[in-house]
Amino acid sequence: MTPQLPTAVIAFGLAAVLLLPARRAHGASAMNAFENRVAKSAAESREASKVLCVCKEDTSHHNSVGFLRRFHDLSGPGGQIEITVTCELLDFFEETGEFSGQTTCDTWELLPK
Repeated sequence: MTPQLPTAVIAFGLAAVLLLPARRAHGASAMNAFENRVAKSAAESREASKVLCVCKEDTSHHNSVGFLRRFHDLSGPGGQIEITVTCELLDFFEETGEFSGQTTCDTWELLPK
């Protein structure tokens, strides 16, 4: 004789399988909504920068101006994603004024308007 699962266990298992994609979709939209809020202040690239910041690290970059930059940080257990914001400092060639590179500053303040 083959053991059979109670109907309630089968129904619960089926409901869990059917609801799993809905929960993932809800989580993705929650992250998208939060990222859209962050995007109002922090850009993904220097061309799209919106808000300026001032580096407050005790380095040669102290009081250097940059822009808020956001990126995804895959750092949590189970593949959790964090949206990280930093102050991206831009470097320019003295002779030409052309962009030469960038430096990240993790201790910063917003530059007042």
